[in-house]
Amino acid sequence: MRHDMKNRMLILYDYIEKDEKEKAFAFIDDMVESKLKNFVTYINTGSDIIDTVINIKLNIAREHNIDVECNICSDFETNDNENIVAVISNAIDNAIEASEKVKSPHITLSIVDKRKYTDITVSNLIEESVLKKNEALETSKKEKNLHGFGINSMKKICNECNGMLEFYEILDSFVIHIMFPKK
Repeated sequence: MRHDMKNRMLILYDYIEKDEKEKAFAFIDDMVESKLKNFVTYINTGSDIIDTVINIKLNIAREHNIDVECNICSDFETNDNENIVAVISNAIDNAIEASEKVKSPHITLSIVDKRKYTDITVSNLIEESVLKKNEALETSKKEKNLHGFGINSMKKICNECNGMLEFYEILDSFVIHIMFPKK
């Protein structure tokens, strides 16, 4: 998928560089239309930014035949929804990637308000312990200089927002647990 996007951006860049605006706009329209044709809106929380990102991730999971269970019951009154979105996005991306490696992929997303916090849990099924093999959760991809930024980004955002982030395993699931203070 990454190579496909890179190639599309090169085509778009070529149209722009040659000042072929109509072709560039038509190309963008085709890309958007092809993605939106099969797009499903799964959630509607009232927060446009939260809804957009989670619905995009849920559509990606569907494209990869990953079963997703959601429980979202939050008013999203946090200090910074943009930061929450960045953390949720990274967590779901990691869960989708890990789910592609198991026989029966399943992700659970829970976002609930607990006292003065927004409590976010993203879990995915695993067939063997991730933390025993890779306690530091370093990327296993070959091009390490291009990957492995998500976990550090999540840690940084949670630290800056006085939130909490933990990774653990329970039974046959890997869990990312995040808590953001509410306003």
